[in-house]
Amino acid sequence: MCARWWRRFGSLVATRFDATRFRVVAVASDAGGANAVAPVIRALRVQEQVEVHALAHQSAATVWKDWRLSCERLPRAIPTSLATARLRDVSLLLTGTSAAPIDCEKKFIAAARASGIPSLAVLDFWSNYAERFSDARGRLIYLPDRIAVMDTDARDAMIAAGIPPDRLVVTGQPAFDELADLRRRFTPTQRRMIRINSRVPSNALLVLFVSQPLVRLFGTDATNPRCPGYDERSAFSAVVSALEEIAAQSERDVVLIVRQHPKERVGQWRQAQSEQIRIDVLHEHSPRQVMLAADLVVGMTSTLLVEACLLGCVTVSLQPNLRTPDKFPLSRWGVGCSIYRADEIKPALEKLLLDDATRATVLARSPKLKLDGQATQRVIELTGRMS
Repeated sequence: MCARWWRRFGSLVATRFDATRFRVVAVASDAGGANAVAPVIRALRVQEQVEVHALAHQSAATVWKDWRLSCERLPRAIPTSLATARLRDVSLLLTGTSAAPIDCEKKFIAAARASGIPSLAVLDFWSNYAERFSDARGRLIYLPDRIAVMDTDARDAMIAAGIPPDRLVVTGQPAFDELADLRRRFTPTQRRMIRINSRVPSNALLVLFVSQPLVRLFGTDATNPRCPGYDERSAFSAVVSALEEIAAQSERDVVLIVRQHPKERVGQWRQAQSEQIRIDVLHEHSPRQVMLAADLVVGMTSTLLVEACLLGCVTVSLQPNLRTPDKFPLSRWGVGCSIYRADEIKPALEKLLLDDATRATVLARSPKLKLDGQATQRVIELTGRMS
């Protein structure tokens, strides 16, 4: 993953560290956090005086494998003694963050504080700010020394959540660094080849569904206050129904490709079938390649939808029956398309797939987040200042 970008970018990273060996332990659990710190790990590993030991918990192992990063897999349960042992003789702790009730990064941040080791967390998404650093009672007792955040919106929201401003540094999101270049370099020939390799007929509509493990995170109990009112199964079913009608009415072939989340059970989507449209699971290409080749990218609140929008794709956030205020960044920025009612899904997808004027209007909305490709470098410079 990102090999061509790394050949270009890696030579640009040059931060001075002390002459003595600078030892970093990088820890991540959730896929989003693992993606955010992956470019930083790569950049640090090309520094002459830097040694990085990456510790992967749960989904992070799969993500770092895609990035071709060597790592040690952590056990599901992490005793404090293990965290303390892995931090022995370490100069800096670098972590992702986990929005779910996972204590992996928190265990290491607490161990680093007890050992007097500086800690830096890299935020990957615009939600659950306090939960990423608090205990079960909501106390912010797992705050690292510094938190690298995506933009001023995230910084302001974190301050409002009670996080001290002096711990926050706006760096950008390292996982987004290659998006502008990828969008610029992507050619019609590449698009055509990806569609051919995915067995998409020349006149067919290609839709990518970006799944998330919402049932696993929130369960199916509608009385759970954390349950958003929908899940990946209800959203997927609504998309399939809408596309079946669109295929019949437009007399166009439709191919729906599912991008499975790393936390979802292997083969979860293998049995998804339809008599009217073809449904496949993403295997051969990266999600970004398929997003660029697709006519429409549909999901719920995944970071990949933000990436799709930044790549210039027609993007839809489905949140039918949403029970809480919509905090998804694309909705706040007024870009892409957000749908909150089940009966609006089919007409919205139909227009976004078949109406050129509607597609142009959606694509004309510029994301608020600006990319300069330098977020990784800014995080590297921050680690240097913390050495």
